[in-house]
Amino acid sequence: MKVLHSAARLVGRQPKFSPITAYMRNVLHRLPTSRRIQYRNTAMVSRCVLHCAPSYLHDLCCPVLVVEARRVLRSAVSFWFLRPI
Repeated sequence: MKVLHSAARLVGRQPKFSPITAYMRNVLHRLPTSRRIQYRNTAMVSRCVLHCAPSYLHDLCCPVLVVEARRVLRSAVSFWFLRPI
């Protein structure tokens, strides 16, 4: 549940310690399609990072920092992920 609340705060640009349950109930279920997709993707990636997702999804979420040739890039510092091809 913490993952979903964090993802809701991120998508809704809510303060860190604000109550989020009412926001999730009233706003997130009425999001435009693009924002709802962004929310679902954020929640899935956070589950992959926490190893709460199935292994086939966890294998797709590869941080840039893991790839040796890309460790010197700015994207490695900001914890970006590689796009699967």
